[in-house]
Order: sequence, then C-alpha cells, then structure tokens
Amino acid sequence: MSRIKGGANHRTRSAEERILHVNLNPQSIAMVVAGVLLCFAGWHLFRFSRYIIGFVVGASVGYALAVTALKTFQKPFPPSWEPWVVLASTLLFALFGVLLIKLVIKALLFVAGFVFGNLLVAIYSGSVKATTDAFNIQLLIDSLSIWSLGAGLFCGTLFIFFEKGFVILYSCAVGAYLVMAQLAAPPLLFYIMLIAGSIVQLWMSRGSGVKNMQVAPVDRS
Repeated sequence: MSRIKGGANHRTRSAEERILHVNLNPQSIAMVVAGVLLCFAGWHLFRFSRYIIGFVVGASVGYALAVTALKTFQKPFPPSWEPWVVLASTLLFALFGVLLIKLVIKALLFVAGFVFGNLLVAIYSGSVKATTDAFNIQLLIDSLSIWSLGAGLFCGTLFIFFEKGFVILYSCAVGAYLVMAQLAAPPLLFYIMLIAGSIVQLWMSRGSGVKNMQVAPVDRS
C-alpha cells in the first residue's frame, strides 16, 4: 500500500513539476500563447501577415534593384536625385509585392495540393512508404502516373478553392500541437483544440465566403 501511495505521490509531483516548469519557462509560455493564437485566430493572422510579407519582400527587392542599378550604370541621375530614386523604387516594388502576394500564395497552395495528391496516390499504391519516403520528392517524381497527375491537379485546385478552410484547419492543427507539446498534455487536448479552434475561426469569419469560402460583406448603407 505504501508503495502504491508513493507511486501516486511521485506521479503527482512529476505533473506539478512539469506544470511549474512550463509556468516558469518564458519560451514555453511564448509557445503556448503562439499556439493558442494560431488555433483560434490563424485565418485573421494569415490575412493580415500576407500583406506585410508582400510589402517587405517587394520593398527589399525594389531597394536592392535601385541600389544595384545606381552602382552599375554611370551616374544616370544627378546625385541629389539618387535618394528619391531609391525611395520611389522601394515603394513601387512594395506595392507590387502587396498586389502579387495573393497570386504567390495561390501558386504555393496549388503546389502543396499537387504534391499532396501525388503523395496520397503513391502511398495507396505502395510505391512510397509513408513513414520513410513521404518527403522524398524524387521518389514521387519517379512514381508519377495518370492517376497521380489527376489526383495532384484535383487536390491543387481544391486547395486553391478552399483556401480559407485549408488555412483554418492547418493553423488549428499547428496551434493545438504546439500547446499539447509544451504542456505535455494527452492527445485529447489536441483534438479538443482542433475542433474548438475550427468552430471559433469559422464563426469569426462567417461574414464572408463563396470562393475560398468568402464573399464580399453586404453593403448596409
């Protein structure tokens, strides 16, 4: 009996030490907060951050091109113009980046869906082992067939059309996994957060949706 009590006390102390470690570890706290934000606000963070990414990448490209051009060509502008040329190029490419980021994301979604469809067919046919070869692109290329191409095109189109649903499910899964891993919680927490996060995100974005599960909001004026 004393051994049983001792084992129970040891397990209780281990759980308390784990929770205490999480509470006192800034990195763990940051990961848990990031996981919760991803799980319950991933779609809104994605919509906001993609424009920032497009702006930053475009501005960086514009600045680099302007500086390189000014160094390469023999004084195409008066020296007093050079800062304004760099600024104009930076802002122009930043605008292009904001406008083009949607196309870039859709292209990436199509590629991800195409690879996903090929992977499903390869695993189903047995030509690729899910546990060892799932990320071996060369094996996926070698196993291409009419069926895998069809599945790739279908999944790629599906990923583009249901962009919102894909981003919501993906962000919920990543966020729930981060929280579960940091808290050393049972898998049940992952599934609860996945379902709850999906419901919350779909409810928060319910005012939009036909293509990509979103439509323009109704004009009430």
